[in-house]
Amino acid sequence: ASSFSSFAKMPIPEHERYELTHVLKNAVSLHDAQKNLYIDLQIKEEPVYTVGDEQLMGRIINNLLLNAIQAMDGNNKQQVYVTLLRVSTRKVRLEVKDNGVGIADEIHNKIFIPNFSTKETGSGIGLAIAKHGVGHAGGKIWFETELGRGTSFFIELPSEN
Repeated sequence: ASSFSSFAKMPIPEHERYELTHVLKNAVSLHDAQKNLYIDLQIKEEPVYTVGDEQLMGRIINNLLLNAIQAMDGNNKQQVYVTLLRVSTRKVRLEVKDNGVGIADEIHNKIFIPNFSTKETGSGIGLAIAKHGVGHAGGKIWFETELGRGTSFFIELPSEN
């Protein structure tokens, strides 16, 4: 219960305009040099502006990448695909896709609940914070998964350009 109470005391996220592809490139570069890991970053070389907390979004993307990498643990061809698409004039969608084990049906509804983790050392607050931060920015987060094939996490955010 202690980590949930600290989750409740999180600072209120910023609400400022920032450039999303910069945040994305920084997060990917933190993991890019790992052995046996291939991260395919698919973005157009144009700025994409959104509104929210730039630092928090960096942590959220970083956490999604870390989760994807850990989901593929033991897989000798670890591949993560990170794609940023404009889905309309006012929305962009980020996808972080892995070729890991997938998420079992019985835990689908627990994924975004604070203190729930499938990892022995996990705190279980990463995806709860992600849901909170993305929601505060006026966006939404969800996932699609297939057992034995992998998982995609999606973040849809309002676009400011």
